[in-house]
Amino acid sequence: MESFKDQIFFRWYEDYSASIFKCIYAIVQEPQTAEDLMQETFLKVFEKYTASKK
Repeated sequence: MESFKDQIFFRWYEDYSASIFKCIYAIVQEPQTAEDLMQETFLKVFEKYTASKK
């Protein structure tokens, strides 16, 4: 069962991943690099969010 924090995070991912990808892609002009950087961005958000809500 997903925790409430996980549900919120996944909702953020659904809502913002496409926009963040487009912004990063506009800078790097490389789809795989943009995808990797977007994932790293969300990983950092997740780590900070879960650490702050303990």
